[in-house]
Amino acid sequence: MLTRPLAVCVPLLIATLSAQRPAFEHGKRAAILEYGSVPVGNHGIAELPIGGSWRLGSGGTTVLHLAMPAISGDKVVPPGDYAVTLNRTAEGT
Repeated sequence: MLTRPLAVCVPLLIATLSAQRPAFEHGKRAAILEYGSVPVGNHGIAELPIGGSWRLGSGGTTVLHLAMPAISGDKVVPPGDYAVTLNRTAEGT
């Protein structure tokens, strides 16, 4: 599963709300998270049912562009473009 890349991407997304394309570069290659900024409102994670998912950002789909492989545990995610969503797996996660 892509739990670790999402665990890294979500804080990056939150920390850079005014930016539209936060990037991480390594060895002349980059991972870029492209999203639309969302105005802060009164919504919380409690509104998302367990087992449900939210797409992140506003406007179009939030996309993670990988120009290099990403490693999560023993899984390798090949370079490419990936839609990013927030999945609620349990009450506290």
